[in-house]
Parts: sequence; structure tokens; C-alpha cells
Amino acid sequence: MGVFTDCQLALELDSSLGFKKKSALKGKIINNGGTISFIVTKNTTHLVVNNAEKAQDSYKSRMAQKWGIPVVGLEFVDKCLEGGKLLEADPFVVAGRTAVQQFSTGKVVGECARGGYRNK
Repeated sequence: MGVFTDCQLALELDSSLGFKKKSALKGKIINNGGTISFIVTKNTTHLVVNNAEKAQDSYKSRMAQKWGIPVVGLEFVDKCLEGGKLLEADPFVVAGRTAVQQFSTGKVVGECARGGYRNK
């Protein structure tokens, strides 16, 4: 069972990340049981971005935040692989609010089967 089994990750990668690095990232996710989505849906567990500033205003990021999907940096993927397990997304959130912040404001969210958070 891979680190990203049962996870559907969407990617928001701008041109500052080269083709080889994008391909390597996709390979890491797929080779560890994850699914890559080209759009953000309610089934998406994480949105991975390489530029937090640009991601703030992107359509994918807005949809992820609307549905309570964590928007995380590239480091999230590497740290999960280093640890050999799917880590809590909160320390890696680069846009929107963490699950703890959502809870503190009274917004109720449910935990996905593999660690992401989204609205019920």
C-alpha cells in the first residue's frame, strides 16, 4: 500500500517548475498509489502548488478552499514519502485555512479517509 493510496491530488504548477521536475512529482505521487486530477472536485483530497502567491488567486485554489480541501506546498509530497505515511496537511498549508483554523471559527469539516479535510 502506497503513501498516497486513496488520495486524489490536483496540481497547480506554474512555469517556474521545469518539465522534468513536474514529471518527477507526478511519478512520485502515482508510484505511491495516488491519483492525479487535472481539476479540483469534491473528491480531491489535496491541492499541491509550487507557488503559494500565485495559487492564492487561482481557480483551483479558490475551489479547494471553498470545499475545505488543503492547499499544500511541494514539500508535503516529499515529507510524506520521507516519513513513509500520509502526514497531516495542516503544517504544509500555503493558502486558505488549516483544519484547526476552520474548526476554531465553528466551521464543521469531515476528515477524508486518508487525512485531507473537506466539507461534509
